[in-house]
Amino acid sequence: MSIYIKGKLLKCYQKPIVMDRETNQPKAPDYAVQLLSEINVKNSTDTKHELMDIKIKPESVNDYKSKVGKDIEICCSTFSKSPIYISEI
Repeated sequence: MSIYIKGKLLKCYQKPIVMDRETNQPKAPDYAVQLLSEINVKNSTDTKHELMDIKIKPESVNDYKSKVGKDIEICCSTFSKSPIYISEI
């Protein structure tokens, strides 16, 4: 399943490096972007802002860095250790 997330790209960053438990060697770095999305508030005409950190592929880092400050849309897959609740907006 894919979900499209729209928002203003605030930052592209490298996550802290973690160590592999088995080899005790550092793993390859992970990267993420921060998106600021505007969401409609239920039963109101107001909106609220939500900051989301989204993991990206290392080869996409330069593409996203060139889009900082712009409104973008990212196609994401879902992954969670707990249930995800999805509703129509």
